[in-house]
Amino acid sequence: LAAIVESSYDAIISKDLNGTVTSWNRGAEKLFGYTAQEMKGASIASLIPKDAGGEETRILERLAKGERIEHYETTRLHKKGEMISVALTVSPIKDSAGKMIGASEIAHDITSWKLAEAAAKESLREKETLLKEIHHRVKNNMQLISSLLNLQGDHIEDCSIRAVFREAQQRIRSMALIHERLYRSSSLAQIEFADYLGNLVDMLTAAYAVNNQLEKVQVEAAPIVLNVESAVPLGLLLNELVTNSLKHGFPDGRSGTIQITLTCRQNNQV
Repeated sequence: LAAIVESSYDAIISKDLNGTVTSWNRGAEKLFGYTAQEMKGASIASLIPKDAGGEETRILERLAKGERIEHYETTRLHKKGEMISVALTVSPIKDSAGKMIGASEIAHDITSWKLAEAAAKESLREKETLLKEIHHRVKNNMQLISSLLNLQGDHIEDCSIRAVFREAQQRIRSMALIHERLYRSSSLAQIEFADYLGNLVDMLTAAYAVNNQLEKVQVEAAPIVLNVESAVPLGLLLNELVTNSLKHGFPDGRSGTIQITLTCRQNNQV
């Protein structure tokens, strides 16, 4: 057993209730830089950062309650003063009467894993920022195209051709609205489609509802989340349906209501 402990890659340490080190294997020497001669009889506190805030006391209190602490992630100090990230497993040491007289501690070095995790998080933040900027620029470019169409449409006298320009504008705006929602969303890949639907209906109603023909638009939308690949074509489809309803659903000054229902079926169809 002593040979197994001594040859372990992980640091295996034992200490009494006062935090005095009673055993120190070669894994501990490699991890913390102190030899067994330096640490035996010394306080374990030399490994604990000053800002740990009574961590060692809390660990001993949990052990006294009969707990075994597994994979407890924390930081420790190397002899050179460098910070080391470790995962601890701490167990109580008891005498023959069952009284706790100390604790055994196994420390596994996770510094490289923590650095890789931090680098991955930073890379993800950079990608999210880039994706956010892409959505913002796509939205701005679509708004620019819409404005150009609007300027061009002002010079067209033929009403039917002007209407074509206007419809093209609305289609572009329906797509731009999706990118605007994605830009403002916490998720850059998915959109709350019920909120988007409400904005789209408001935009189209303001553009096409004239002469008070439309009494109201009733929207009953389930909280459905869609990715951008589904949201864009569905937004265009709704743009056509709502636009046609507003344009052709109330002939001769007739009033009425448009009803839109968005549901998700059991087979995951919207």
